Amino acid sequence: MKKQIFNSLTFLLSASVCFSQSLEISPSVTVRSGEQKEFVYTKNINGDSVTLSRLDWEESPVYFFNLNASGEYKNFMLSAGAKIALPSDTGKMYDSDWQNINVLDPTEELYGVKTDYSNHTNHLNLYYGFSGQFSYSIEFNNLSAAPFNALKINSIALSPFAEFEYSYSSFTGKGGSGQYGYENKNDSPKHTYNDPVFSHTSDFFGDVIQLERISYVTWAGLSFNLNFHQDFYTVLSFAVNPFIYVQSLDSHLTTNYYFYDTMHEFFSGYKLGLTVGKYFNAHHAAFVKTNFMCIDTIKGSTAYSVGSKTGTYNSSNDTCGASFEWFEVSLGYTYRF
Repeated sequence: MKKQIFNSLTFLLSASVCFSQSLEISPSVTVRSGEQKEFVYTKNINGDSVTLSRLDWEESPVYFFNLNASGEYKNFMLSAGAKIALPSDTGKMYDSDWQNINVLDPTEELYGVKTDYSNHTNHLNLYYGFSGQFSYSIEFNNLSAAPFNALKINSIALSPFAEFEYSYSSFTGKGGSGQYGYENKNDSPKHTYNDPVFSHTSDFFGDVIQLERISYVTWAGLSFNLNFHQDFYTVLSFAVNPFIYVQSLDSHLTTNYYFYDTMHEFFSGYKLGLTVGKYFNAHHAAFVKTNFMCIDTIKGSTAYSVGSKTGTYNSSNDTCGASFEWFEVSLGYTYRF
């Protein structure tokens, strides 16, 4: 699948080069602040779906190196991009469980308490992605009305676009400590994780838990381009997420439990973008870009394997979920051929 995506984006880039009236290459660096989340849902005694576990994976910061290429033919534009992140520590990973929710009646005092809580250093092992975009520009040039003259706007362009993104990420929670509202895992009911009487603390060393995630994301949106005097320009964009498909492998390395999740959803998120740039001459430009992206919780099915990451995975009655949210700032350079 990854090879097919790479070949498709290579085709897009080749098409941009072959048929375009102009071609732009834009290397850039990006700093991201955000997080990914994992959820496990189970049924309580009443049959209601409730949260059994939540894992928060911080991405603050993540440093990306990007390369984008785009070509124009008349009012049409094709673009393709690639990115890879610098391996680094990216904050914390938090693991929370509510182990009483499927054994106690919801009316009981300890039903909804958080029984397990641990935190670990979140380390980014590998993160890369590819993207492709197709757009059409509706241009308004030679604007002479008073409001445009006052704002020194030379031209405006509205560009509806469709975009596809593929990404692979791998994070590992390392070291850290945990608090548990029981002395023995078989104790029932369990108490609050920080209960002064019943809780205990455990320290972790080395690799504790790993999250590998593949995401296929589609976007449909509109960009609003303003070109000012003295070759300054601004681009505002908004997009919604018509469809997303995510695969996750959650490896609990200290217990040898492995969970494989598949999730998808329609219209679950949006993203906003703002770019400010300047062309210094016909070929050279620099820009600053900000992005905010939010994908609400998508849900799916989960399967588990005991003892081996590559062993047989058994389907589970529990369900799973994932969400994404981050803010990015990029600094880049554009060369126009």
